[in-house]
Amino acid sequence: MINQILRPLSGLFELLAGLATTLMMMHILAGVILRVVFDVSLLGTVAIVSYFYMVTMVFAGIFVVSWRQEHIRVDIVAELLPVPLRRITDSMAELASLVFFFIFTYGLTYSALQKTAVHERVDAVFSYLTVWPLRWVAVAGVGLAMLVSLWHLYHLVINGQLPAAAREDRADDQELQP
Repeated sequence: MINQILRPLSGLFELLAGLATTLMMMHILAGVILRVVFDVSLLGTVAIVSYFYMVTMVFAGIFVVSWRQEHIRVDIVAELLPVPLRRITDSMAELASLVFFFIFTYGLTYSALQKTAVHERVDAVFSYLTVWPLRWVAVAGVGLAMLVSLWHLYHLVINGQLPAAAREDRADDQELQP
Protein backbone atom coordinates (compact mmCIF):
# COMPACT_ATOMS: atom_id res chain seq x y z
CA MET A 1 0.00 0.00 0.00
CA ILE A 2 2.60 2.55 1.05
CA ASN A 3 4.75 1.39 -1.88
CA GLN A 4 1.96 2.45 -4.28
CA ILE A 5 2.12 5.95 -2.82
CA LEU A 6 5.86 6.41 -2.32
CA ARG A 7 7.10 5.03 -5.65
CA PRO A 8 5.14 7.51 -7.84
CA LEU A 9 5.94 10.35 -5.42
CA SER A 10 9.61 9.45 -5.67
CA GLY A 11 9.40 9.68 -9.44
CA LEU A 12 7.62 13.05 -9.21
CA PHE A 13 10.18 14.44 -6.77
CA GLU A 14 13.01 13.15 -8.97
CA LEU A 15 11.44 14.99 -11.90
CA LEU A 16 11.11 18.17 -9.82
CA ALA A 17 14.74 17.98 -8.69
CA GLY A 18 15.92 17.39 -12.25
CA LEU A 19 13.77 20.20 -13.60
CA ALA A 20 15.06 22.59 -10.92
CA THR A 21 18.64 21.62 -11.76
CA THR A 22 18.10 22.16 -15.49
CA LEU A 23 16.31 25.48 -15.01
CA MET A 24 19.02 26.68 -12.63
CA MET A 25 21.77 25.85 -15.13
CA MET A 26 19.89 27.62 -17.93
CA HIS A 27 19.20 30.65 -15.72
CA ILE A 28 22.83 30.97 -14.66
CA LEU A 29 24.05 30.41 -18.22
CA ALA A 30 21.69 33.15 -19.47
CA GLY A 31 23.02 35.47 -16.77
CA VAL A 32 26.62 34.80 -17.74
CA ILE A 33 25.93 35.26 -21.47
CA LEU A 34 24.06 38.52 -20.86
CA ARG A 35 26.86 39.83 -18.67
CA VAL A 36 29.72 38.82 -20.96
CA VAL A 37 28.16 39.58 -24.34
CA PHE A 38 25.86 42.50 -23.61
CA ASP A 39 27.26 43.81 -20.30
CA VAL A 40 23.79 43.47 -18.73
CA SER A 41 23.12 41.88 -15.35
CA LEU A 42 20.25 39.47 -14.92
CA LEU A 43 18.75 40.87 -11.73
CA GLY A 44 17.53 38.56 -9.02
CA THR A 45 19.52 35.53 -10.10
CA VAL A 46 21.06 34.90 -6.69
CA ALA A 47 17.70 35.11 -4.91
CA ILE A 48 15.93 32.89 -7.44
CA VAL A 49 18.72 30.29 -7.40
CA SER A 50 18.93 30.31 -3.60
CA TYR A 51 15.25 30.24 -2.74
CA PHE A 52 13.70 28.33 -5.63
CA TYR A 53 16.08 26.07 -7.51
CA MET A 54 18.37 25.02 -4.66
CA VAL A 55 15.57 24.38 -2.18
CA THR A 56 13.73 22.20 -4.68
CA MET A 57 16.86 20.32 -5.72
CA VAL A 58 18.05 19.59 -2.20
CA PHE A 59 14.81 18.74 -0.43
CA ALA A 60 13.17 16.83 -3.28
CA GLY A 61 16.47 14.99 -3.63
CA ILE A 62 16.52 13.98 0.04
CA PHE A 63 13.30 12.03 -0.43
CA VAL A 64 14.48 10.37 -3.66
CA VAL A 65 17.79 9.33 -2.11
CA SER A 66 15.98 7.94 0.94
CA TRP A 67 13.56 5.97 -1.22
CA ARG A 68 16.40 4.41 -3.20
CA GLN A 69 18.56 3.75 -0.14
CA GLU A 70 21.42 5.67 -1.74
CA HIS A 71 22.58 7.65 1.27
CA ILE A 72 26.31 7.84 1.76
CA ARG A 73 27.22 4.56 3.38
CA VAL A 74 30.40 2.88 4.52
CA ASP A 75 29.80 -0.81 3.95
CA ILE A 76 33.39 -2.00 4.23
CA VAL A 77 32.98 -3.25 7.79
CA ALA A 78 29.26 -4.07 7.50
CA GLU A 79 29.89 -6.47 4.61
CA LEU A 80 32.22 -8.49 6.86
CA LEU A 81 29.58 -8.92 9.59
CA PRO A 82 27.35 -11.98 9.83
CA VAL A 83 23.88 -11.43 8.34
CA PRO A 84 22.01 -11.27 11.69
CA LEU A 85 24.43 -8.66 13.03
CA ARG A 86 24.24 -6.71 9.75
CA ARG A 87 20.44 -6.60 10.10
CA ILE A 88 20.88 -5.07 13.53
CA THR A 89 23.35 -2.45 12.33
CA ASP A 90 21.12 -1.64 9.32
CA SER A 91 18.13 -1.27 11.64
CA MET A 92 20.09 1.00 13.97
CA ALA A 93 21.18 3.16 11.04
CA GLU A 94 17.59 3.38 9.78
CA LEU A 95 16.40 4.28 13.29
CA ALA A 96 19.02 7.05 13.47
CA SER A 97 17.82 8.35 10.09
CA LEU A 98 14.23 8.24 11.28
CA VAL A 99 15.03 10.26 14.40
CA PHE A 100 17.05 12.77 12.38
CA PHE A 101 14.32 13.20 9.77
CA PHE A 102 11.67 13.55 12.49
CA ILE A 103 13.58 16.36 14.22
CA PHE A 104 14.38 17.99 10.88
CA THR A 105 10.73 17.78 9.75
CA TYR A 106 9.55 19.26 13.04
CA GLY A 107 11.94 22.21 12.74
CA LEU A 108 11.12 22.81 9.08
CA THR A 109 7.37 22.66 9.78
CA TYR A 110 7.69 25.13 12.64
CA SER A 111 9.67 27.51 10.43
CA ALA A 112 7.28 27.05 7.48
CA LEU A 113 4.29 27.88 9.67
CA GLN A 114 5.97 31.06 10.88
CA LYS A 115 7.07 32.16 7.41
CA THR A 116 3.66 31.35 5.93
CA ALA A 117 1.95 33.48 8.57
CA VAL A 118 4.01 36.53 7.59
CA HIS A 119 3.99 35.72 3.85
CA GLU A 120 7.80 35.66 3.70
CA ARG A 121 9.33 37.62 0.84
CA VAL A 122 12.90 38.45 -0.09
CA ASP A 123 14.33 41.45 -1.86
CA ALA A 124 15.42 40.36 -5.34
CA VAL A 125 16.74 43.79 -6.44
CA PHE A 126 13.99 44.39 -9.00
CA SER A 127 11.10 43.32 -6.79
CA TYR A 128 10.16 41.24 -3.79
CA LEU A 129 9.84 37.50 -4.35
CA THR A 130 7.37 35.48 -2.31
CA VAL A 131 9.32 32.50 -0.97
CA TRP A 132 7.22 31.02 1.84
CA PRO A 133 5.70 28.27 -0.38
CA LEU A 134 9.18 26.82 -0.91
CA ARG A 135 9.37 26.20 2.84
CA TRP A 136 6.66 23.60 2.32
CA VAL A 137 8.67 21.88 -0.42
CA ALA A 138 11.38 21.37 2.20
CA VAL A 139 8.84 20.01 4.69
CA ALA A 140 7.44 17.62 2.06
CA GLY A 141 10.86 16.31 1.02
CA VAL A 142 12.14 15.65 4.53
CA GLY A 143 8.74 14.48 5.81
CA LEU A 144 8.52 11.91 3.02
CA ALA A 145 12.10 10.83 3.75
CA MET A 146 11.02 10.30 7.36
CA LEU A 147 8.09 8.16 6.18
CA VAL A 148 10.45 6.13 3.98
CA SER A 149 12.80 5.56 6.93
CA LEU A 150 9.89 4.38 9.06
CA TRP A 151 8.77 2.02 6.30
CA HIS A 152 12.29 0.68 5.78
CA LEU A 153 12.81 0.22 9.52
CA TYR A 154 9.53 -1.70 9.77
CA HIS A 155 10.63 -4.03 6.96
CA LEU A 156 14.10 -4.50 8.43
CA VAL A 157 12.66 -5.45 11.82
CA ILE A 158 9.82 -7.65 10.50
CA ASN A 159 11.39 -9.19 7.36
CA GLY A 160 15.10 -8.70 7.99
CA GLN A 161 15.57 -6.86 4.69
CA LEU A 162 14.52 -3.75 2.81
CA PRO A 163 11.15 -3.77 1.09
CA ALA A 164 11.24 -5.22 -2.42
CA ALA A 165 10.29 -1.92 -4.10
CA ALA A 166 13.34 -0.08 -2.78
CA ARG A 167 15.65 -2.95 -3.73
CA GLU A 168 14.10 -3.12 -7.24
CA ASP A 169 14.42 0.64 -7.88
CA ARG A 170 18.03 0.53 -6.76
CA ALA A 171 18.79 -2.51 -8.94
CA ASP A 172 17.11 -0.91 -11.98
CA ASP A 173 19.37 2.13 -11.69
CA GLN A 174 22.49 0.00 -11.28
CA GLU A 175 21.64 -1.89 -14.48
CA LEU A 176 21.56 1.41 -16.40
CA GLN A 177 25.07 2.37 -15.33
CA PRO A 178 27.97 1.29 -17.57
